[in-house]
Amino acid sequence: MSDGVRSGAHPLAAAACRSARIPNAALGFLGADDADELTRLSAGLAEGGTVRAALGPAGCSPLFGMVTDRFGGTWVLDLAVAYAG
Repeated sequence: MSDGVRSGAHPLAAAACRSARIPNAALGFLGADDADELTRLSAGLAEGGTVRAALGPAGCSPLFGMVTDRFGGTWVLDLAVAYAG
């Protein structure tokens, strides 16, 4: 992975999981500084899995999505943006 990829807890992960109707799911978070890298990560996780929310603009990120991988782990993905506040 590039230096622009980060992982950790996302404050919207639980809400995203509830809205996608994934009960008691284990979540992972992946963010990237580059849209192409995030797209590549999403495509890799989706192989043999399920796209829960296709990558696209969201209120929290210009590029946001959610994928359940082939092992049943759900991943929240977003594009990093500078804080404007």
